[in-house]
Amino acid sequence: MHVTSTEEAFDLIQFLMIDLDFRSLYLPDMSKLHLCIYQLSRLLYDLHRDLYEHLQENEVTLLLFAAPWFLTMFASVLSFGFTVRIFDLIFLEGIDALFKAALCLLEHHKEAILESKGFEAICEYLKTELPRMDEKESNDVIRQMFTMELRDRLRTYEIEYSLLADSEEDDICKTQRQENLAQQLIHVRHLNRSLMNEKSEISDKLEAAYIKISSLQQALDSLLPDEETGSKDFDTSVGTMSMVS
Repeated sequence: MHVTSTEEAFDLIQFLMIDLDFRSLYLPDMSKLHLCIYQLSRLLYDLHRDLYEHLQENEVTLLLFAAPWFLTMFASVLSFGFTVRIFDLIFLEGIDALFKAALCLLEHHKEAILESKGFEAICEYLKTELPRMDEKESNDVIRQMFTMELRDRLRTYEIEYSLLADSEEDDICKTQRQENLAQQLIHVRHLNRSLMNEKSEISDKLEAAYIKISSLQQALDSLLPDEETGSKDFDTSVGTMSMVS
């Protein structure tokens, strides 16, 4: 597909980003990209288990090399002529074309990847050797892409991913609730310890007050007999004076 005006180019970009929803690949949370990587991993697991296990054994994650494929729609990896033909299929089928291109490329280079041993060797092959395809190889890959049907599988994997994401969110919510309960428990324990300290201080103050009251009561009791004796002497003196008179 070739366009000759900026207006047509803009319309195609708008169709690509809005109508075909490629815009979601570039959102900050990268959720669409993670979904695509999951779908591609499931395709490899179901259709090319030996290749999937080989990558896993050598710790080569799909995100390492497939993320640039999806984000640039292979423009950063393949030749211009090959990329243009992939774009034609993208405008025809949408994002499914990216999965077809990725799967067909990996299948086409499957034997060579399996023969590569170790993380560095596999990454080097994917980076340098995979894009080096002659016209015949490119045509073979393109023909295979047109005959491949992945829509039902991709929709099934999307549902799986959604269920897994919901389950992880539930686990995260459960963990957060547990953490909140643990923090509340710690707060209650601190509060209880503080109340116990206050109770102990109040008990000490009450005990000191009781001791002081007891001491004052004893002092008061010791003063009462002297006051009563003085009162009796005063009454006797008054009575004697009255008789003299």
